[in-house]
Amino acid sequence: MGYRLGIDFGTTYTATAVLEHRQPKIVTLGEQTAEIPSVLCYPPDGPVLTGDAANRHAAIEPDCVTREFKRRIGDPTPLIVGGKAHTPEALSARLLRWVVDSVEERQGRPAERIAITHPANWGPYKQDLLRQAVRTAGIGPLVVLTEPEAAAISYASTHHMGRGDLVVVYDLGGGTFDTAVLRKRGQSFELLGRPQGIERLGGLDFDEAILSRVDEVLDGALGRLDPEDPAGKASVARLRRECVHAKEALSRDAEVLIPVLLPDLRAQVRLTRDEFEEMIRPEITHTIEALRHALSSARIAHDGVSVVLLVGGSSRIPLIAEMVSAELGRPVKVDDHPKHAIALGAALAAAVAGPRAPSPAPPQSQSKGQRTAAPEPRLEHGANGDGRGDTRPGMIDNHSPFTRTVGNLISGTGRRWLWAAAVGVLATLVLSVLMLSRTAPSAPSARIDGITVQGDRYVVDWESVGFASVLTDLHVHFFFDTVPPDQAGGAGQGPWWEHGPGQPFTGFGVPDRPEGASQLCVSVANPDHTVRPGSGGCAPLP
Repeated sequence: MGYRLGIDFGTTYTATAVLEHRQPKIVTLGEQTAEIPSVLCYPPDGPVLTGDAANRHAAIEPDCVTREFKRRIGDPTPLIVGGKAHTPEALSARLLRWVVDSVEERQGRPAERIAITHPANWGPYKQDLLRQAVRTAGIGPLVVLTEPEAAAISYASTHHMGRGDLVVVYDLGGGTFDTAVLRKRGQSFELLGRPQGIERLGGLDFDEAILSRVDEVLDGALGRLDPEDPAGKASVARLRRECVHAKEALSRDAEVLIPVLLPDLRAQVRLTRDEFEEMIRPEITHTIEALRHALSSARIAHDGVSVVLLVGGSSRIPLIAEMVSAELGRPVKVDDHPKHAIALGAALAAAVAGPRAPSPAPPQSQSKGQRTAAPEPRLEHGANGDGRGDTRPGMIDNHSPFTRTVGNLISGTGRRWLWAAAVGVLATLVLSVLMLSRTAPSAPSARIDGITVQGDRYVVDWESVGFASVLTDLHVHFFFDTVPPDQAGGAGQGPWWEHGPGQPFTGFGVPDRPEGASQLCVSVANPDHTVRPGSGGCAPLP
């Protein structure tokens, strides 16, 4: 029997777990820890680096390193890494492929099924982008579930929970916050109400708060460093790591000393737990407000909650348990494995999803104006409505109302009805042909519906017809009318911008407008960026 793989794709760290013999276990990905930093490095020479190796390279060539790209999923503006543009989805695909390959190497074989988690407040658009990234990475068969669901599944695997029990999950990780109310349903959970989240709040922000306090105590010494000095860059990177260690230590100790080793300064900065908690209290207050909204939308009374579960590495901060408990008026439970609960739950979810199955079909996401085909009607062979049981495909029950009607039509008394029915069938066929001709898929095309200016950016309302724009497949190119349409995908042909999913398009700023340009145009492009003739159009610039 194979294994099931669960991936907690996080903003700052990514962790994995496998399920074998009904027991989930964490897989060590990092060099010193089980998880890896969600970091990629694109050096000018050599292969792409991932995780710890990419983190080490950040001190040498910081411009070749990218992190926190999960926060950018859904943002049409690409990230410039190593002098090249990358979409957040492409970066995510690269990281996830490395993770799956690493686990396969350790396990000696591929996983039978893979589950990947995402924040509970992600809508269909971002979920679809995650699925596209997974397909780009060649990963599957796949299960996708929310992070709170995975956390609840992990908890229920080691603690008794009855059917219908309610669990509130408070998930504060490195880069995002999630909270949701879930009800136990057999081996899985259902989300109640509307999950809440804060996409840019987590341990990273607490690290920055500590770093800012250190800089304040040092009278702005960090701001006086030469940003191009390699020694200065390395010293700031080292100080950031010390701030992370200080944050973690303050969950256990009342105070810490943070060593500062700058090129021209050696010092220690003292930080107490009380000082740290006052620094982050406003952010924690925002999470409590989100928790309140999640409970309100689920219409659940506080005393009806079976367990309040704290997960995510930042949930170890004592102030969080104190404030959540005060809000709900009941004790809270810090998960036994707060940093790994989601990965463990994802591995269990991959098993609950059932036996090996083919990868899911690409979701029928669409840009405005694109049609989605309706499912084909299916003939059910079951009870006939008169209690006579099943009818085999291809066989007719002689006692069915359908058979009696056909018999009457064929008899002499029913010939006129037969002619009427034939005319009706013919009319239906003609109408069907006309409808098919109108709804037949057209050649992929794109058009601009309007352009406005917000600040210094052009905001372009556009739509695709007959395809979903994905950079790794058919996508669109935006360009000014000073560029010939057939050259809007070639190097040195003036300003043009490749664009995948996302509405609206905001890639061009007003200062990007070339002299003499009066319109902005769009065309469909192939995966190799060659533009399809006659596949787009232009609209006047405001």
